[in-house]
Amino acid sequence: MSPYLLPLLAIASPQPTTPEPVEITVTGERPTPSPSEALRQRTADVAGATAFVDESAWANQRATTLKDMVDFTPGVLAQPRNGAESLRLSIRGSGLTRTFQGRGLLILQDGVPVNTADGSFEFNTLDPWLIQHMQILKGANALEQGATQLGGSINLITPTGRTQPYTRLRLETGSFGHRHALISSGFATPTHDGFMALTYLSQDGFRHHNQQDSLRLAANFGWQASAHLEHRLFASLSRADAEIPGSISLAEIARDTRTANPANITGRFYRDVDLGRLAYRGIYTDGLSEWSLAAYTSHRRLDTPVTVAIKSRSNEHGLRLRYGYGLRPNRFTTGLNAYYGKEKERRFVNVAGTPTTPIVTRDLTALTLEAYAQYEHLIAPFTTAIAGLQATAVTRRIDEHFPSTERRTNRYSAFSPRLGLRYDAQTYTLFTNFSRSYEPPTLSELSGGNGPGFRSLNDQSATTGEIGGRGQYKNLRWEAATYLSTLSGEYIILRQPDGSSQAVNADRTHHAGLELGLGGQLTRLLSVNTAYTYNHFRFRNDPVYGDNHLPGVPSHYLRAELSYHIGPVTLSPNVEWSPVAYYIDMNNSLQSPAYTVWNLRATWSPSQKPIRFYADLRNLNDEAYVATTNVIANAFGNDGRHFYPGEGRALYIGITLK
Repeated sequence: MSPYLLPLLAIASPQPTTPEPVEITVTGERPTPSPSEALRQRTADVAGATAFVDESAWANQRATTLKDMVDFTPGVLAQPRNGAESLRLSIRGSGLTRTFQGRGLLILQDGVPVNTADGSFEFNTLDPWLIQHMQILKGANALEQGATQLGGSINLITPTGRTQPYTRLRLETGSFGHRHALISSGFATPTHDGFMALTYLSQDGFRHHNQQDSLRLAANFGWQASAHLEHRLFASLSRADAEIPGSISLAEIARDTRTANPANITGRFYRDVDLGRLAYRGIYTDGLSEWSLAAYTSHRRLDTPVTVAIKSRSNEHGLRLRYGYGLRPNRFTTGLNAYYGKEKERRFVNVAGTPTTPIVTRDLTALTLEAYAQYEHLIAPFTTAIAGLQATAVTRRIDEHFPSTERRTNRYSAFSPRLGLRYDAQTYTLFTNFSRSYEPPTLSELSGGNGPGFRSLNDQSATTGEIGGRGQYKNLRWEAATYLSTLSGEYIILRQPDGSSQAVNADRTHHAGLELGLGGQLTRLLSVNTAYTYNHFRFRNDPVYGDNHLPGVPSHYLRAELSYHIGPVTLSPNVEWSPVAYYIDMNNSLQSPAYTVWNLRATWSPSQKPIRFYADLRNLNDEAYVATTNVIANAFGNDGRHFYPGEGRALYIGITLK
């Protein structure tokens, strides 16, 4: 019997053992938990696989991408690409074949979407050093966030003046010209608080043509207008410039993993993204009722000469309204989300990084409306039933101005129900759920890509069944879940020989998996942190590919760490293990090889001292391995430039001072 059909134990991402900063709570008519504790409890109340992770999980290591934050969360796959901040990020196979930007997930920062209105998102606008907590709701378990995507949602929570009412300095340096710096400061009074942080990241890069520079500013200000009403304003600016070394062949990786794709050097491929965002969030509580309103606006500038030179400017606006009533276990939640975005895009022939002859000029417009409701009710001792429904209606419009004048408008809509059960014992929770998810195509998938024209795509839907649990045994936390998703119209993004990408709909596909996590204290001196993911993704009776494996994802993936604590020193050897080769093409003719990468972290935190030192040694065995791949239709068994090598042996050293 396949592992994903086995009955389950239960899941809970290993939680850090270090205490959280003390939070200042303004009391009104009755005591309330701090925002982080309330979010942690709400995450634990979901009848499905979730994770709530504190910054201590990535505070004592190099942390430049979401991979460094989610690596020890079962079911979440983050594969680095191009040696910078670009990733393939997938939960349970979401956006599996996407080779640029991200899709299939709702990424939020402080409850405000990072996604554009059409559902895609940028990776290099985020810095882990600016995040204090992270909430992960897998699949349709993210309905309460309004997420319709197959993968669910990741909500990144930044510090405030109440959670970090002090000044902090963090510096890091390391191999390949790596430099990372943070300075932040916060304050809090009984009615007001504020926080501001500035980060800088720079590298020469492990590979050739791999330089990167990023500068980010984040600030927020909150005030308690009354015992019932709280306001908070957020502002962020980011500038990220990164060269793109591209994909190379297995033979080239065997000769020199630092090699860049010759076409990327000749064309001077890079990706520069500037982003500015303003957001407001208001929360009004009265007895058992809570209203929340979030509104935001952002502007993005993109300049990226790749196979063609792309220049675009986009504006995004959004509104999220939510109402909740009741206390656990009986609670009702409903909400309405509205997102609107417009992008002006121009594409040119790229000559050595310079845009020359115009190819296409167009406006891309997206409107997304979501309404949802969920009710939780105690139906028997320790047993809570959950029922939810979400409605989605979207419009995608493309106005082409050159080389011809033409407009196309696509509209999609759907209802997505969810049913679940949660059993809460004293030391463990068991859950099961049955749900639907829904995704319309993004604008980049509907447009003609690097040239003019339009594509016709259907929407993607999935029906998912899940069973699992989470709990604690003595000082160990455990989690386990298994799921099966049947997809209709899954988006397959194919890499073309000229470097462009084309989206197509598969007919029927199945995603199934097993997710296991274990963490906590083994003895007074030893602690463990492990996450194992099994993926079984296939076509089902496809007229061309039969029951072939879906490419681009390892079937087994393990992250494990054992920490030895002696006084102020902690030593943590860890491993990243992908033990089985996986296919990179839909015809299943070419595989990416298995790999094992050993790492070692060391931390020194002197008692009663506001200082911490750490060293992070990556790839101790200097393994020449493939971190991720492009996805193509048919490699015919031949090696080609489809592979992205992982980083070689590297050392990073950091210091944090409060």
